Amino acid sequence: MDSHVLRRTGSELSSQFIGARIETVYRPSSSVFVFKISKPALRPYLILQSGKENACLLPSLKKMDNPASPDAPTMRLRKYLCGRKINGIWLDWAENSLFMGLAPRKPHNLENFSVNPPLPEEGGLFVRLCLKSGPRLCGALPAEAEDLAGETKPHWEIAEALASLSWQKGDLAKPWENFPYLTPLLRKTLILQEDEGEQMALLADLESGEGDIFAYPAGNAGLLPVFSAWPLPDALRPKNGPERIFASALEALEESAWEAVVPLTAAPTKKRINLNL
Repeated sequence: MDSHVLRRTGSELSSQFIGARIETVYRPSSSVFVFKISKPALRPYLILQSGKENACLLPSLKKMDNPASPDAPTMRLRKYLCGRKINGIWLDWAENSLFMGLAPRKPHNLENFSVNPPLPEEGGLFVRLCLKSGPRLCGALPAEAEDLAGETKPHWEIAEALASLSWQKGDLAKPWENFPYLTPLLRKTLILQEDEGEQMALLADLESGEGDIFAYPAGNAGLLPVFSAWPLPDALRPKNGPERIFASALEALEESAWEAVVPLTAAPTKKRINLNL
């Protein structure tokens, strides 16, 4: 899932999840965690599927199977997340992750809890929902995390970002890394566009964090559709069906991603997950 789609997803979730509580957490398979969110969330199940393929964050009305015996990583998440109220949602562009902030609980509930970096004195806590490696508990946000519930969006250096794409194969420096919103999918799109006016218009549109979501069926059965926050050039579209346009990221994910996630929910393995940074 491209970070621009994750940004739209997090922005929509912030209006529903902030003020709600995490009721429970369960793990239908080794790569899937489900967070059940209380009202006022309109989609009470937040499904995180991590890994190299089919990684996504899927808000859903549908409930996935809850294993009868939770494993150790699930029990640890339940211990420190359940009953906490969500007080913010942030995006980490570089790690393709969302952070949910959890309101403090009484100090005795945090005894013997160790994370790196350490928790602030008031007992604040964050859970990082990483599409690469799954959920992690942490006590602080990355310095450049974007507040998706904030009234203002960070300013993008559009001209400088476009200039960074002049990198030539063989150069050791990769200047686009200074602009984390230049995701791999966006870089490929901008290079194919060639016209500078079109490039600047696309970046200005994405900077706002608003707009439609475009879905393209995957080339192979069982794979997640390709989601994009802009219409993809023909060269980047899977050759397996028409483009679909959604006004909401949540609707796009729920309608198009469910079938690619559910078939992968076999019994959990004993794979260990590091919940600390």
